[in-house]
Amino acid sequence: MCLPKLSVHFKSWNALHVHLNRVHANQSTQELLALSTFSCQLCSCNNLSTEKDFFGHISTHLKNNETVNCVFEGCNFQTNVYGTFQTHRNRKHNPHTLTDFKRGVVTTTEVSQQSCSNFDEGTSSQVDAAMETDSGDAGANNNLHKVVVQNFAASLLKLEHITNVPGKSVDEFLGKLHYMLSSATLPLSINILADVLCKHGLSPDKSVLPELTSALFTSNPIMKAIGKGGSLSTTYLRQQYYKESFNIDEPVECILNARENKTFQYVPVLKLLRNLLDRRDVVDKIVDNHRVQQSSRLMSHLNTYRSFEDGASFLKNNFLSGSELRILLTFYVDDFE
Repeated sequence: MCLPKLSVHFKSWNALHVHLNRVHANQSTQELLALSTFSCQLCSCNNLSTEKDFFGHISTHLKNNETVNCVFEGCNFQTNVYGTFQTHRNRKHNPHTLTDFKRGVVTTTEVSQQSCSNFDEGTSSQVDAAMETDSGDAGANNNLHKVVVQNFAASLLKLEHITNVPGKSVDEFLGKLHYMLSSATLPLSINILADVLCKHGLSPDKSVLPELTSALFTSNPIMKAIGKGGSLSTTYLRQQYYKESFNIDEPVECILNARENKTFQYVPVLKLLRNLLDRRDVVDKIVDNHRVQQSSRLMSHLNTYRSFEDGASFLKNNFLSGSELRILLTFYVDDFE
């Protein structure tokens, strides 16, 4: 966390160094910075860099039905229910500061800005790479049209493939949405635009207002995407857009018997794992769950069955139940079509 003027959290020294170079380059090199880390009181995890990560880690204990004591000083509340813990924190300890936590939860280390700049050559190259990545992200954000369409497309993707809404129904919905936001509301939009211009002392010709309003509608990225011929207007075009814009792992159809038309769908496991493990949030969740499971075993909570990892057969398997993190795959076979 950067003090005293800002309250910014960093997950790595690289991110902190980038921030110092950009924001505090002209400040005194002797100025002290306070770096805070959070420690879990239930397990050995003691390197959580942000408060959000800390409470996210606490939630994994609660979801395993472990009893958690309130982490704030002077409070004896305890529960093993996630929702109850969240409600208590919001009601009794909101807002709060780092000094409100119990002793041992927060560790603060003061370092000078000068010491932060004394990295070795390898770390400096990593910082340069991080700055280049940040620049790339800024360029992507500038392309607002693309960002807006991608966010809307992501919502449609969830609608079709998570809630299983038929593509034909989505087509009908988008068609009606386009009509309601353009033709149906055109008179209202013209009046609103005229009122706004009048408030600023402008009196445009009445023939200009419909053209101006129509231009606003047709240039809207979502309206263009769902309009006739747009990238999201039909099921087929949406599928093409999903493939081009997102990491879609499509199942592969395998033919068992061509005469009897017997087939099955197979999702490439390695490709799916590669895409999942490329996501930082997924990796953090896997590591965090593994750490909690290992800590529970060390604390001899073997009489509580929380998941298949607490079963006798699993614990007898040295390969699966060892201290090294393993990713277990559960294969699912459906009836042949």
